[in-house]
Amino acid sequence: MPELRFTITKRLKLHDAKSVSAFFANLKAALGPEGFKKVFPLMLTDNEPYFSAYGELEAWSPTGELLTTIFFCHPYCSNEKASVEATNGQLRFRVAKGEGVVA
Repeated sequence: MPELRFTITKRLKLHDAKSVSAFFANLKAALGPEGFKKVFPLMLTDNEPYFSAYGELEAWSPTGELLTTIFFCHPYCSNEKASVEATNGQLRFRVAKGEGVVA
C-alpha cells in the first residue's frame, strides 16, 4: 500500500463538532462509501472538541458501516503527530487561532 499523507482545511462558519460532521457528511456523499474508504482509510488528529462526534465521522450514516478509523494523539506528545504539528504551524502562520479552520 503506498504511503499518502494530505491535509484538508476548511474555513467553518461555526467552530463546533456539528460543523465538522456536516463537512465530512458532504465528503461521504460526494465520494460514496467505497471512495471515502479509499481516500480516508484512517484519520489522525488532535483530541479537539471538533472531533467529539467521531462516531458520525467514521461511519456511513445510512447503514452504520465503518468507513474509517479516527486516531487521537495524546496531548503534549508532538512526536506522535509530527506532520499534524507541522501543518498546524503553517496554518497558524497564515490564519490566526480561532478563525474557524479545522485541520
